[in-house]
Amino acid sequence: MNNSEPIRKLVWHTVFVKETNFYNLNYDRGLHWYSRFFQGLENLPAIGEISNLYFFHPRVPERIYSSIPDVKLISVLRNPYERMISAFRFRKRTGQIPSEMDLATALVHYSDLLSDNYYADHLLRYFHYFPRKQCLILFYDDLRKNQQKFFDSIYSFLNISSIPISVNKEPVNPSGIIRWELLAKFVRTSADFLRKRELFAILDILKRSRNLQKFLYRQHTVQEVSLDPMLLHQIAPSLDGAVGQLEQLLGKKLTHWKSDQISSPGKDQ
Repeated sequence: MNNSEPIRKLVWHTVFVKETNFYNLNYDRGLHWYSRFFQGLENLPAIGEISNLYFFHPRVPERIYSSIPDVKLISVLRNPYERMISAFRFRKRTGQIPSEMDLATALVHYSDLLSDNYYADHLLRYFHYFPRKQCLILFYDDLRKNQQKFFDSIYSFLNISSIPISVNKEPVNPSGIIRWELLAKFVRTSADFLRKRELFAILDILKRSRNLQKFLYRQHTVQEVSLDPMLLHQIAPSLDGAVGQLEQLLGKKLTHWKSDQISSPGKDQ
């Protein structure tokens, strides 16, 4: 599953384990290690894992297929320009990208900020192993328009009963900049420690804590990260081309994702 925040709401109605990183980072631990996360859940109508990273790793589709070939896969795709900026902000606020670095410079030093948005390339790796009927491709735009309809499509795909959801109008993972570089390193180290100890529940609670987020991060204005016209002109051939490939692959028009449709570059909507 890609873009985990929309899927997070399903946790209240189904059971999803979040980010074990088994198929990308912990595969050598074996299926016995992975299966322990799902012990006692076998009789539930739907169980699964949420991951932002499996979508991008080239070996993950084959590994998933080798162990659970009948799995159902869900991916939520976002406007690539928005996603690129959101990823840039996230990595700055967690200290993965220096706080003083602007987006244009980051694109030179961190090429995956751009290549991660070549959605068709990633999907084709999954389609090589899994039939289309096992893959549900959703769009973040539709979540914004009608949350209930968005989740009903997931319930239908998973063959479980639809459940009314409460509409959330607050932004998910609001952008921010970490207050101190040393603190950023401590946060990353602590998160890695919790993952290695398999303390995912504690990690998730800390991520959800608003008071902790306010302490760690300062909010910034949109102007602190902008997609200026010159930069847009430089990256448009790459990202617009990737959108075109996705249109062909899925048979869906996505003209509103292309550069000439961007009215407020750099602004999370």
